[in-house]
Amino acid sequence: ADFDVVRGSAATRVNAEGLIESVAANIPRIDYTTGEGVVLLEPQSTNLITYSEDFSQWSVVGTPTITSNYGVSPDGTQNSTRIQFATSDRIFIGATMSGNIAFSVYLKGIGVIRLRDNDNSNGLDVTLTSDWVRHTLSFNDTITNVQIQQAVGTSDLEIYGAQLEALPYATSYIPTSGAIATRLADSVTGAG
Repeated sequence: ADFDVVRGSAATRVNAEGLIESVAANIPRIDYTTGEGVVLLEPQSTNLITYSEDFSQWSVVGTPTITSNYGVSPDGTQNSTRIQFATSDRIFIGATMSGNIAFSVYLKGIGVIRLRDNDNSNGLDVTLTSDWVRHTLSFNDTITNVQIQQAVGTSDLEIYGAQLEALPYATSYIPTSGAIATRLADSVTGAG
């Protein structure tokens, strides 16, 4: 049966080739994240990270080497960032919030890194691989920033698409470049 999709903003999906792409407002998103096409229906969400792709704008502890536009990201363009971490290096970006939190980011490379909150009371250790993988740290707490740090030894990684949401799970990627951004909710009518 025919149906209508209403969404008052553009939004992203993973296409059949496995790449992240933008879809215009009020257009259905057929998402292939799992390898099978499904209609993507999500609630409204905001990416509270102001620089989701430009990691040179994040604060640093230690001396990580950050190289912008290093490799091909999950959106198929040369805009991933390379970060070379030594022991105790980390990057972070401010975001004050309380409640359900989902911090996600696409990573690939060599080494073990940790996604964490400001006081390291919530964290996820990630062993990197040669393929892009979206990793998500979900928790309920009060934070002032999120961080990516060296967990063991050294790491050489590529990073893309950092996202921080006030939800207990990560939703489709919402790009930002200097300010937070909101994707409006999907609504379907006439589906029977």
